Amino acid sequence: MPSGVVDLLSARISRIPARREVRERLADLGSDLAPRTVDEFAAFIRQHLDRSGVKVTAARILPA
Repeated sequence: MPSGVVDLLSARISRIPARREVRERLADLGSDLAPRTVDEFAAFIRQHLDRSGVKVTAARILPA
C-alpha cells in the first residue's frame, strides 16, 4: 500500500480513541488502548506472528 495512503489512514484512525464515547466503550469491554505509529504497529504484528508461528510449529498444527 502506498505510504501516503497508510499515513492518511493512520492519522484518521488515531483520532478515533480521542472520542470520549469510544474510550468509555472500550474500557467497558476491558480493552486498553496502546497508540502506536505505523512502524511500531508493523513491528508488533511481526512479533505476534513470530510468536504464533513458534507455537503452531511446536504444536505441529497443520492446515486442514
